Amino acid sequence: MKVMKKLILLTALCLMCCPGIQAQNPTIVFSQNKCDYGKLTALREKSKEVVAPILNDLVQKGDLLNWGVLEHEWGDEWNWNMYYAAKDIPTFLSSFNAFIEKAQEMDPEFMSEIWETCFEHKDAMYTETMGYNSSGSGPVVKSMTMFNMPDGYSGDDVKSSIKSVNDAIRGLGYPGNGYAFYMVNDATVETQQCLVEGTWLSEEVYQVIHDSEEWQTATSNDKEMWDKIMADRMYRRYHKQ
Repeated sequence: MKVMKKLILLTALCLMCCPGIQAQNPTIVFSQNKCDYGKLTALREKSKEVVAPILNDLVQKGDLLNWGVLEHEWGDEWNWNMYYAAKDIPTFLSSFNAFIEKAQEMDPEFMSEIWETCFEHKDAMYTETMGYNSSGSGPVVKSMTMFNMPDGYSGDDVKSSIKSVNDAIRGLGYPGNGYAFYMVNDATVETQQCLVEGTWLSEEVYQVIHDSEEWQTATSNDKEMWDKIMADRMYRRYHKQ
């Protein structure tokens, strides 16, 4: 874990010195380890107890796109490897710091137990430039829905509804796409107080998601609220030029 901390420090310095590196392309980080085969079962079980709940929560909150553990099947000696996926480098750094802090709170001895099991470690950080779910240059379609909160509903109602839709989108295998909700903090603003931003990595992905049964089911769960929102809203779709 000392190596990972050095990686985080170096990356943070790069971000401060070179703002252009903060591209919105997905970031993948690999943490590879050579571990004692006889102790892997205990490490696996401890990881299920400590690591999995924390990282799952970060994915559910949208802070990470994905994470996982890869164990050796055949090939080289790097037999216990973790990967983390985030929408960009700053988001990964923030999420990883939160993960380490929470893991140490849950089990102060967990990190030292890893180093008693694993005797060599290396890290690598990658930025996705091409892939099935990306255009190679980040989102290419943005949708904006601006509205006032309808009577009888709150921001929490909208957030809960959007979360269920985003969960459906992730379940389809399209992380990095979905919705974010914003509200103005200025009480003097009387119109378009709320904004739902949609982010879509390609026109094709947008269409597949919106045509899916999963998306249509998720968006119909709060139909009465959304019917009221749609009755008095401003909507725009924007395409990257």
